[in-house]
Amino acid sequence: MLNRMSKCIAAGLLSCSAVFVVYAGDLFDTLDTDKSGTISAVEASAHSLLSEMFDRLDADTDGELSYQEFVISGLDE
Repeated sequence: MLNRMSKCIAAGLLSCSAVFVVYAGDLFDTLDTDKSGTISAVEASAHSLLSEMFDRLDADTDGELSYQEFVISGLDE
């Protein structure tokens, strides 16, 4: 019984993770207005919270957020 419940919980968590990635991808694509595959500081300015977090999220300090850097923000809308 416990093993079955654990599998259900794990499946639910994976489903939630997949949904987050879809929403994060939608926001990323919306903010990436020049379709370069990254979000610049100018593009990030369209989202006030992302703009505030931009420098902390830009791990490689190249002035742009890759998708991997963006996902760390936790923004999903």
